[in-house]
Amino acid sequence: MSSRRLGVAVAALSIAVVLGGCGANGGNRAAQAVDTSPAVTPASATDGYGNGGYAAGSDAGATTDPATASPSSADAAPADDGYGAAPAAPVKAKAKAAPKAAAKPKWRVATELVAADAPEIGGVVTDQKGWILYRFDKDTANATTSACVGKCAVTWPPVIVHEKPQLNGVSADLVGMIKRADGAWQVTLHGWPLYYYAKDAKPGEWKGQGVGGTWFVVTKEGKKNLTCFPKDTVAAVAAVTQHRMATHLIGKTLPGIGEVVMDQKGWILYRFDKDKPEPPTSNCSGACAETWPPVLIQGMPDLMGLDPALVGAMRRADGTWQATLHGWPLYYYSKDLMPGQWKGQGVGGTWFVVTPEGKKNLNCVNMNAAPAAQAPASQMQSGSGYGSGGSSGGSGYSSGGSGYSSGGSGYSSGSGSGGY
Repeated sequence: MSSRRLGVAVAALSIAVVLGGCGANGGNRAAQAVDTSPAVTPASATDGYGNGGYAAGSDAGATTDPATASPSSADAAPADDGYGAAPAAPVKAKAKAAPKAAAKPKWRVATELVAADAPEIGGVVTDQKGWILYRFDKDTANATTSACVGKCAVTWPPVIVHEKPQLNGVSADLVGMIKRADGAWQVTLHGWPLYYYAKDAKPGEWKGQGVGGTWFVVTKEGKKNLTCFPKDTVAAVAAVTQHRMATHLIGKTLPGIGEVVMDQKGWILYRFDKDKPEPPTSNCSGACAETWPPVLIQGMPDLMGLDPALVGAMRRADGTWQATLHGWPLYYYSKDLMPGQWKGQGVGGTWFVVTPEGKKNLNCVNMNAAPAAQAPASQMQSGSGYGSGGSSGGSGYSSGGSGYSSGGSGYSSGSGSGGY
């Protein structure tokens, strides 16, 4: 009996020795063979060589049940199968990559602003390389932001500066900067943000002039250059009719019609009965202004045969300045095909050639004009209501928003930096 017990004991000892020789991996399998508790999976499975087993420094006794594991432990590497190969882990859906942040555009940087004269168009402002700069009517003077962003800024890149640019012929008092939404600094001139035009292929080109009726080459004063427009710019054609510039106002007497006012090229000017002289107010815009383009000016025009006290200007809704005479806004007529014509006389019973005194010329009214064209005799005798008080009335138009000084010799301090 004792010898049988001794044999059983020896056999048990032999099994233990054999199992002990399997090492860490084998030990794990032996434990599973003799342990009747539920099987568990190790939290970590690497032997330091990528072939399974516990990593150095890990707790061999620590286990994690995948069914109850937290997100962090569930992501741990699965245990191996005892032969250095880990079982396949469940396939996890790939997380969507976060969208890449839009790259900031590479703006064109100006280190210098230069006042120059370009062929045909005259006064311009360029950068240090000779690229001509523009301003945008949808911006506002002294604005803190630009109205041209997104796709607009691709076609019309803002003039960016890293510091105040060097100036050549441009007044330092007129130069400033605004901060764009992306943090870049855009230079301003007389309060107007400046831009390049992407379709200008080389320095000195000004293909952007008049585009959309809202983009114009900028002058050194920060005003719009309205001298010339590219012949191939369709939008500029309309802009030409709407933006005729007068540098001179001349009082003359012509055969047939008598006293008139004309510009430097001899185009005869008109006034409109539906306007108001005090304060000067234009009631002709849109389609009306296409037929009757306003007489625009940049600064005080040279005068011949006119009383300076009667000449002023009013600011239109688009920011341009329209010449006034005795408070009445002045216009061209688009159907006058050459200087000296006055086909607009009496049209609609409301449009008349203007005299040097700012009155209606009623000497020769077209036969098809409405009867209302003939003013009452009493009104004609009293000078259409602008007798002795007319001169003082004409000199006070700056308070009504014209932006010109009382004497008509220049801008009043109230004009601010809005310019044109």
